Amino acid sequence: MKKIDAIKTIRINGFTPKSTNNLYIRTKDGVVRTAAYLKWGRKLKKILPDKFLPDDMSNYGLYIEVGIMEEFDLDNTLKSIIDALQKKYKFNDRQLKFLKAKKVVTGSYFTHDYSKDYVQITLLEPITINYEKVENIDVLEFDEKEFRLHLKNDWYPNLTKIRVEWLELVIKKIIKDYHHNNNSVIELAKKLYHKRYKDDKILIRKTKDGYGIRIDKCKEKEIIV
Repeated sequence: MKKIDAIKTIRINGFTPKSTNNLYIRTKDGVVRTAAYLKWGRKLKKILPDKFLPDDMSNYGLYIEVGIMEEFDLDNTLKSIIDALQKKYKFNDRQLKFLKAKKVVTGSYFTHDYSKDYVQITLLEPITINYEKVENIDVLEFDEKEFRLHLKNDWYPNLTKIRVEWLELVIKKIIKDYHHNNNSVIELAKKLYHKRYKDDKILIRKTKDGYGIRIDKCKEKEIIV
């Protein structure tokens, strides 16, 4: 097994990573970080030493080793750690071009001793991958039409629903707090929507009992006010 050169490393004993499954919750204002996740992030940020990582990770890699219970998925532990690192050291995680990770089992769910958990973070020298021993690289064609259909039927409506729910709260607050007429309610709501989402593909109109909202080509939703 070939070795990768490490520049420096730290290990935090007795510290359990947060699973991606427990980082966010959906509220009436959208998707937000849980209180437990925010507290966990502040704790890790406080523990991490100053200047351990550079503020520009473009020319480095990371090795993350986690000691966790067997039921934890390795990939689910990485986001919370990387998010805390970029907040502490002021780099953008988009700069990361190489990430190596390892899971060490420290117990199982029913008999787990959390004091045995740990997180080890290592700064790595940049590496390149040698493909000389690979005889063939299988190239698979991506069906863009199928992908766009998936967006239309799955992700896109979910995103639109969040935006409509946010707009509903905004319109009700405008009417309650400022008592604008119908036209100014619509114009102000559009301005706030554009400021938040940088998107002009929205229709807001007055209806008999409230306001109708349609984003892009999705079905209109009526807000009763």
